[in-house]
Amino acid sequence: MVGNGPQKEEIEKYMNEHDIKNVYLSGFRQKQEIVNFYAVSDVFVLPSTYEPWGLVVNEAMASGLPVLVSKKCGCYPDLIKEGINGFSFDPYDTNQLSVLMGKMAKGNYDLEKMGQAAIDTISDYTPERAARVIKETIENLLQEQS
Repeated sequence: MVGNGPQKEEIEKYMNEHDIKNVYLSGFRQKQEIVNFYAVSDVFVLPSTYEPWGLVVNEAMASGLPVLVSKKCGCYPDLIKEGINGFSFDPYDTNQLSVLMGKMAKGNYDLEKMGQAAIDTISDYTPERAARVIKETIENLLQEQS
């Protein structure tokens, strides 16, 4: 798990009480270090209860990872193709996330194929495209005012 937050102690306590192994809390990492975590990961999970967009999902997809993204993240309707490049889930439904993670861990999905679909999906989300959309939006607004 990468990142830091107010639940760190609670997570550590839970892991100790339930003797959970092979989960590492790396803490906060600089953006230059994050690519190393993507490289050794099989799936990316963003369980946020609030996230205006979730740019980290773009990064994970560009790194070829299938994604599990909370429906409270603004990017999920635009980026997630259910069952193709990942899945969305209700972050308040721990069973739903657990089932999805379990299926991925057990090999129920072709993670390599989903990772390639993630790359294909995110490939159109470029700075050039963003600039073009902003330009077109401004032009449309100016035409409406005329």
